[in-house]
Amino acid sequence: MQTKKQKGSALVYALIMLSIMIVIAAGSFSASVIDQKTSNDTTKSVTAFQAADTGVEKVLDVINAYIVNGSETATLSEAGLCIPPETTYTETSAAGVKTTVSFYKAGDILITDCSAAESTIKNLDYIKSVGEFGGTVRAVAVSVEGPDDCSGTVTHDGLEYGLVRAADDSCWLDRNLGVTVEPSTLTGYADPDGYGWYFQWGRKADGHQLSINTPSDTNRSSTNDVDDPADTGGIANNGKFIKHGITPFNWRTLLVNNLWDGVSAPNNPCPPGFRIPDVSDWQELIDPSAENITNRDSAFASSLKLTTAGLRRYDDVTAAVGTNGYYATSAVSGDPAHCLVLSGALANPTSTNYRATGISVRCIKD
Repeated sequence: MQTKKQKGSALVYALIMLSIMIVIAAGSFSASVIDQKTSNDTTKSVTAFQAADTGVEKVLDVINAYIVNGSETATLSEAGLCIPPETTYTETSAAGVKTTVSFYKAGDILITDCSAAESTIKNLDYIKSVGEFGGTVRAVAVSVEGPDDCSGTVTHDGLEYGLVRAADDSCWLDRNLGVTVEPSTLTGYADPDGYGWYFQWGRKADGHQLSINTPSDTNRSSTNDVDDPADTGGIANNGKFIKHGITPFNWRTLLVNNLWDGVSAPNNPCPPGFRIPDVSDWQELIDPSAENITNRDSAFASSLKLTTAGLRRYDDVTAAVGTNGYYATSAVSGDPAHCLVLSGALANPTSTNYRATGISVRCIKD
């Protein structure tokens, strides 16, 4: 088949629209015309294209539903997309408009048995939808990209963490950094086993973050000298909680704002491929359309089972333990840094805290 299109036609406009990446729920679908047989009849051309487009919509609706429900291991046959011995999804209208959708796996290999174990939705690489009407053919190829893997465990700094997919499709560690128990064993938001470590903003896991129950004589320091060898280049490695009682209550003299900025940040304490969430990550998570987190109760009831570990203040005094939750973000707001605050009355992802204050860290997959 030749690849041709007429400038200014309805088809050209449709192709431009289809070239846009569409992201819905857990799947990403990218569409483009791959081949076509040209007709001088614009009506036939548009009708054939609409038939191909309709096939795409119907099939992707089914695929997306299975991905969202965590059922991407279902075969094409189980999903009702084709019935053996047929290997395609086919529809023909009373007006003679025909739609045929074929399925391909990686390597440009046509799936010829839609009930075989290898014909699962998870294994789909792309689909090809062909619309035919009055001798005119329009074909659209759509790549199918399922959700990032969010299963199994991750080991980091000697501890093992599970993964959990939130309602907004983001993937997170299933517990705070430093927590050693399964979240399912926690009795509530104030269960100390779910608190974990307390990180000063922008610091790596060098020992300073260890539990607030750590003896203060081995886990505190009054130094805040930027030229201190323990803070060379803004990376504190002295393993002590650096307290400071003078505004702006920072553990370093000079402000450095990129210490937790992404997976490649110099002090990123998260496992490889994970990072400190930014404000928008928390906003999307707590949104009513996602986890609908409005306070500490709904935060613990959410997929992430967030807890109220309180905080370790800049002067090494603990506060709000068991009452409020404070979760770090990568963002700063002048001298302080943004954090998610959970209380009995609210969930605020744009609150702020001093950088020398130690709070909880929950990592998100990049």
